[in-house]
Amino acid sequence: MASPLASTSRHMLGNSGHGKGSVSGLVRRAFTSSAYQKDALTASGSSVREAEPVASSKEYYDNLKANERQAAIDQERERLHIRQARLRNLADLGSTQTRENSYRPHHGRLNPITARQLTVSHLMAATAHVGHAKSSLSRASAGFVYGTRNGQTIIDVERFTLPALRLACKIVKETVFRDGVVVFLGTAEGTEHAIVSAAKRLGKNGFHVTGGRWLPGTLSNAPKVLGRAILANVDEYETYLLEADPLNLATQRLKPDLIVVLNPKSNLYAINEATQAGVPTIGVIDTDVDPRLVTYAIPANDESVRTCELVVGLLSKAGQEGLENRKVWEDEQDKKQSKALRNSRRAPSKKAAESSEATESSEE
Repeated sequence: MASPLASTSRHMLGNSGHGKGSVSGLVRRAFTSSAYQKDALTASGSSVREAEPVASSKEYYDNLKANERQAAIDQERERLHIRQARLRNLADLGSTQTRENSYRPHHGRLNPITARQLTVSHLMAATAHVGHAKSSLSRASAGFVYGTRNGQTIIDVERFTLPALRLACKIVKETVFRDGVVVFLGTAEGTEHAIVSAAKRLGKNGFHVTGGRWLPGTLSNAPKVLGRAILANVDEYETYLLEADPLNLATQRLKPDLIVVLNPKSNLYAINEATQAGVPTIGVIDTDVDPRLVTYAIPANDESVRTCELVVGLLSKAGQEGLENRKVWEDEQDKKQSKALRNSRRAPSKKAAESSEATESSEE
C-alpha cells in the first residue's frame, strides 16, 4: 500500500505540467512576462534612440559631407606627394622629366614663360595644333595646315605658330617701350583670369575687355558711346592738354595703340572698328577664320583655354620686358639731362675765369 505522501507527491508531479497553477506554467508565464517587458523596454528605447538622429539629422549629414570632403582632400594630397616623390626618384635615376621642367597648365596663367623659352613642346601641350574640321577649313588658312587626322585639321606650329608668336612678342614689347597702350580682348568663357592678369602685368599700359561682348562704337564713335566718361574727366585731362576738347579726347587719349584679340570670329565688330581707326591688331587665327582679318595672325587653336593662356602670358611677359627697358632708357635720359645741366652751369664760370685770365695777361 502506497503511502499518502508518495501519492501526494505523485499527484503533484503528475499535475505539474498541467493547469494554471503548475510550476512550469508559472515559470513559463514569468519568462513570457519578463521577455515581454524586455521587448517593450527595447522597443521604447529604440524609439527614443530613433528620435535622437531625427532631431540631429542635419548635423549628422553636415559632418558626413565634411568628412567626405576632408577625405577627398587627403587623397589628393597623398596622390600629389606620390607624384612628387616619383619625379624625384626618376630624377635621381637620370630622367630628364623632372618637376621643374614638366608641363603644368596653371603655370601658363600664374607664371608664364618668355618668348626665348617657348618651344614646340609648349604649343603641343597647350593643344595649339588642333584645328577645326576639314569641312570648315578656310581657303586663306589652308597654308597653315600640316595635315588632317580623322577629319580634323592639324596646324603646323613649328613653321607658322612659333615664328608668329615671337613676332607678336616683339611688337608688344616695342609698343610698350614707346609708352603705347595694349588692349587684351577675349570674350570666351574660361579666359578671364589670364586676360586680367596679363593686363595687370603691363600696369597703366594694359587694359582688358572680358565677358559679354565688345560694345559697338567704342573706337569709331567714342565721343557718343563714352561721352559721359569723357566729360566727367575733362578736368583731369586739362593737366595734359592745353585745350581740352571733349570731341578730341576720344581720339587723343582713349585710342589704343594695339589690340590683342583671342577669339576674332566672335569679335568682328572690334576688328572692323580697329581697322577703320588705324589700330593694328594681333589675333589667334584658327583654321576656320580668314587670317587677313587681323594685322598680325597667330595660327593656333582659338577654342582652347590653355592656348589662350599661353598666348596672353607670352605677350604680357614681352610687355613687361618693354616696361623694364623703357625704365632703363628713362633713367639714362635723366642722367644725360642732369649731366648736361651741370655742364651748362659750369660753362659760364669757366668762361668768366678765362676772360679774367685774359684781362690780367693783357694788363701785364
